[in-house]
Amino acid sequence: MRHELMIYDAVFYAIVLATSFIAGYRLLNVRSLNRMMRINTRHGDIMEEAVKRETGRNLVRFASIQSGDRAVVHRLQLVIYRLEELTLRDLIHSIDPDAIVDVVPMDRENGENDGNTRHSPGKPPRVSKYGNVFYK
Repeated sequence: MRHELMIYDAVFYAIVLATSFIAGYRLLNVRSLNRMMRINTRHGDIMEEAVKRETGRNLVRFASIQSGDRAVVHRLQLVIYRLEELTLRDLIHSIDPDAIVDVVPMDRENGENDGNTRHSPGKPPRVSKYGNVFYK
């Protein structure tokens, strides 16, 4: 009887240990802790100053291009934590409601994204169940 209880205890501890190792491995390899926020805006200087004040980190300006209507669009990016996303998105849209904000998960090993993008150009167009866009 005592021998059987020791075997059950050993099996139970082996299961708990294996579960702990699996959970620890998954936590170490979580890919969505850091994210890259990319911003396209016409108010680059104001945006840089506001984000610096909010997070204490500098935005990286990697391109400034002239759009079709002769306005300069600044492309900015910043590595953020998952919990900062909504706060920064609200801040960005309060400065420039037309700003385009893309957030992509970061790869832990080399800092590159994995191709998944969440894009927020504003309100999406109304479409039918077949994907046809409704025009006014």
